[in-house]
Amino acid sequence: MKKLLALILAGTLLISMSAYVLAEETGDSDGYTPPATCPCRDPNNCSSAEILGSCGCGAPDCKCTAGGGSSNDSNSYWAGLTPEEIAIAQGSEAAALAQEATGIPWPTAIAASEENKSVGEYMNNAVTSTHGLSQTTPVAQGGNVIINGQPSNQTFSVKKTLPAHVDAAKAQASALGGTVLNCVDIDGSVFFDTATVNFYMPGVVGGQNIQVYHFANGTWSPVNVAEIREDHVVVDMTAYGILTFIEVPAAPAEASAE
Repeated sequence: MKKLLALILAGTLLISMSAYVLAEETGDSDGYTPPATCPCRDPNNCSSAEILGSCGCGAPDCKCTAGGGSSNDSNSYWAGLTPEEIAIAQGSEAAALAQEATGIPWPTAIAASEENKSVGEYMNNAVTSTHGLSQTTPVAQGGNVIINGQPSNQTFSVKKTLPAHVDAAKAQASALGGTVLNCVDIDGSVFFDTATVNFYMPGVVGGQNIQVYHFANGTWSPVNVAEIREDHVVVDMTAYGILTFIEVPAAPAEASAE
């Protein structure tokens, strides 16, 4: 059963397509034509050949490995599959079993992968590493966004950006003589004219000169920074999209007049 669950959860689409083709070849509209010599077996211990119906058997209580051999036999286990399909199935099964061993729910792992995030980043609505930046200050958002001056229960999603956005952010930082702390894509589900958003950025300290810019139509526009305090940067956004946080050295104090 573990093997069956692993294959299903791994989403081996190509193998499923093979199963469909093999079922078509049997001439049975249900994809199942049990041979007369197909004895019953433990329904909780099915081989991949049985799952795919490659022996002409689609029922889980049917032992249809070649020649009535054991389902653990390496030759009969992948009967009816091409070498490419076998490699995909084996790799997917191994990945699925490894994922199962972590204890992390599959829906969570899949959702994180779809956003190109680690599970930790996905679960914490954060971006802790960014392609193209050797050092990254994590950016997260925990909710309580103030929408048009009114408190709300809204949370803005913090997503990863494209490498091109990071390159553009680095160019902007260079023009300012600063350093990119992070570059993220902010999204949400509510319309607003202004949104005061508290970003959690561990390592930030009060007094840092952090400027925030919004990328649109190929240019960076400054975003008002309402507050900088320990581990937090609060900004007033007027639109969703790409934000970059840039630390700029403080201007040197002017020499006092003699």
